[in-house]
Amino acid sequence: MTRADGRRPPSSTRRAMFPDAVLHTSRGPAWRAVAAARLVAVYAMTVGLGVFLDPGRAASDGQSLGLLAASSALFAMVSQVGATPREATLALVLLDASAACGAALAAVAASVLPLHAGIDIEWVLLIGAFACAAARCRGSLAAGLGSQFYIGQLVACNEHLQAADLGRIALSGVIALVATVAVRRVIAPNQCDAPSPRPAPARGALGMPGWLCLGLQAAVPSAVVMLLGTHLKLVEPVWAITACVYVVSTSRSASLERIRRRLAGTAVGVPFGLLVVPMAIAHPALAWTCAAAAISIYAMALPERYDIACGAFAFALVITMAACGMDSFTQLSARLWETALGAVLASCAAVLLPPRETLAR
Repeated sequence: MTRADGRRPPSSTRRAMFPDAVLHTSRGPAWRAVAAARLVAVYAMTVGLGVFLDPGRAASDGQSLGLLAASSALFAMVSQVGATPREATLALVLLDASAACGAALAAVAASVLPLHAGIDIEWVLLIGAFACAAARCRGSLAAGLGSQFYIGQLVACNEHLQAADLGRIALSGVIALVATVAVRRVIAPNQCDAPSPRPAPARGALGMPGWLCLGLQAAVPSAVVMLLGTHLKLVEPVWAITACVYVVSTSRSASLERIRRRLAGTAVGVPFGLLVVPMAIAHPALAWTCAAAAISIYAMALPERYDIACGAFAFALVITMAACGMDSFTQLSARLWETALGAVLASCAAVLLPPRETLAR
């Protein structure tokens, strides 16, 4: 997908680093503090390992091993569940592997699809969008795996990874796995999050299975985003697609509530981030510190306050993009209206394709 000026946006894993992961139950203040500490620690460890294993590439480079690994490791840590430390570790292995598989699929597709014929690689995100939403009615671990698969695809598309990069994808997956497991074993190792039970099958619109209904709720509006992208001159169609994917919930009312909260949070986070852009450009280190704080807030707020989590997410995204060299107000502010576009399309899908029964959340 090209920008209004006819050029593809610059490489930026930072744009894909903060899509929403999946949290499923209410937790107390102690859990939230641990979740925030784990995210900060896993980010620092993945970037550090990336610099150590790939010293010839700057840590801020979107294709650096550290940032590629951080993109999946952060949200593997958020999505991990398990009744015991051993089960939580196994979940992390599966979550990191799922992100690597998603990235590998997108990288291979980028080398195979006839891009010269006008097929944008972002179309491959529809696979991840469908999988991410459909998995929500299969329990919390399945929802996390679907989310990780989509995140992997998102990173590969943003960074224009090709089949030749499969080795780097595999290595970044190993880095993510080492970091997440190590942090999980060091920081509050006995604090576990039991996965939600697998819900009973439900029916959707037109007699479709519930999982198919939820998958189409994400995939159909995502396809519309791609079709409209060229005409609307979208800066980053993946922002609108990601909004379509992560507002899908297990009932019509829950989806519409998530849409409302996502719009409210983004409407606050993006303008606040734009106010801090001059500081982010002048002092990148300070900007990354603020982003770390915002992601900590994101992790703590996500279980119960989706609006605050989305606001913190949007703020972190804007200032990290600015810290990495993007200073265009139009491009940075596009996060707001493109999220709104995705939310509007997702609300239409939630109304037209709702489950007939409320699925377990």
